[in-house]
Amino acid sequence: MSVLIQIFLTYLLLACDNVVIIASATKSLQPKRSNLLRLLGICLAPLLVLLFIWLTSFLLNMSWMHIRILGGVLLIYVNYNMLRHIDNNEGRTVKNEGIAVALLSILAANITLSLESSISILSIVTKDGALLGGKEVGQIVIALLISLPILLMFGKTVSKLMDKYKIITYLCSGYLVFMALQMIFDDESVRIFFHSMNFTLTTLTAVLIGILVIAASVFTRSPKPFGSLKRRKNLVILGFATVAYAMFTIIRITYLSTDPIIDGTKFYAVQMLGFAPCGANAIYTLSTPPHLLSVFMIFLSGILFGDSASERLSLRQYIRRFKQSVICMLLLVTFYVLFCTVGLTNTLGFGSFNPWSLVNFLLQVIILIIYMSIFFFIRSFSKIKAAGTFGCLLFLLLESMFTEIFWHIKPLQFFLIFLPDYYAHTLQGQITGVIIPIQLLLVGFSTILGTLWAGHFFFDRVRSDNLP
Repeated sequence: MSVLIQIFLTYLLLACDNVVIIASATKSLQPKRSNLLRLLGICLAPLLVLLFIWLTSFLLNMSWMHIRILGGVLLIYVNYNMLRHIDNNEGRTVKNEGIAVALLSILAANITLSLESSISILSIVTKDGALLGGKEVGQIVIALLISLPILLMFGKTVSKLMDKYKIITYLCSGYLVFMALQMIFDDESVRIFFHSMNFTLTTLTAVLIGILVIAASVFTRSPKPFGSLKRRKNLVILGFATVAYAMFTIIRITYLSTDPIIDGTKFYAVQMLGFAPCGANAIYTLSTPPHLLSVFMIFLSGILFGDSASERLSLRQYIRRFKQSVICMLLLVTFYVLFCTVGLTNTLGFGSFNPWSLVNFLLQVIILIIYMSIFFFIRSFSKIKAAGTFGCLLFLLLESMFTEIFWHIKPLQFFLIFLPDYYAHTLQGQITGVIIPIQLLLVGFSTILGTLWAGHFFFDRVRSDNLP
């Protein structure tokens, strides 16, 4: 029964957009012709779906076609277009120029819908590239027959409800993303890859990403948090980049936990990572590698710092934007660590918890806050956001170079304590003494306060010079 419901929901969601296109294409025609074409378009779609299912089932046996990956990508693209036009009904209409154009529009919409639906439905009812039998074919036919009268009687009503209550569209969007990822994960090559990595989170990942799409859609169109629509969209992109980084971290650590032999050499996870790979120690993943999240902080600072060359900020406003960036950073970091904890617990078990992990986590967060204050300082000198981003990236590059230079030249080793990169690498080695943490707290406190004050001082001077 669950398979039948999945087929029904997937087809119904994809067909609702088709109903809108058919209604738009026939809107300017006479009522009799309009109703006839609308009936024809809605009834033709299930027949085309069955035809494409028959054709696509042969393609599923050809592994080199990767039809599930193509179908998943196509479904994500369709979903993207649905969200992109959610506040622009004109984006979902078709120009009306007579019955010939209406017929072509309906035919094109039906072919597109049928191709998407056939691949999605086959991914639900197939296993190892072949139809399971007559039972599954019967479920497909029953689901399409149930959908047909609903679309005929309530298709326009459902579409209007989706336009009026955006949360319905967000929920549908999340479900379609879940289906798309399931299709991609069911591809034979992808399954073999994940199996070799001992990665077992494919279904859970599809569910989580679907939920995240819903949350991101609501957040993006919410009028209150973090200002402009562009800023909220950029924050969503950065959030999904953090999710992707967390997923790759889970896959990498899960693979290393098998102590693999690479190019004839056996690699031991504990020696490479510096900690035992398990859910309890996922908190250490924040520092492996130490610079990728720092790069994320560069883009986060650019999103929330502001890009107006003529803008003048009081010290309080300047610090408020910094605090807003730190709050966003904490949300990203906390989500990243929780994601890694759940993922590694599922694949490797929870293991034993070491209280030092929590201390290490807090110290790594302080390092990221230091980076954020330095990035705000660098952006204070730039009139163009891209130039500020380049300056921040250049700082990370030069910092690594200076760390190496100061480390190998004994008289200059004292200056290491002023570089966040030094603490990032030291904490990565799981230190247990108290000297480095206290040193980090003192240097970090002075660095954060100093760069914030100096950043606003120079920012205010640069903007004053630009004003008439």
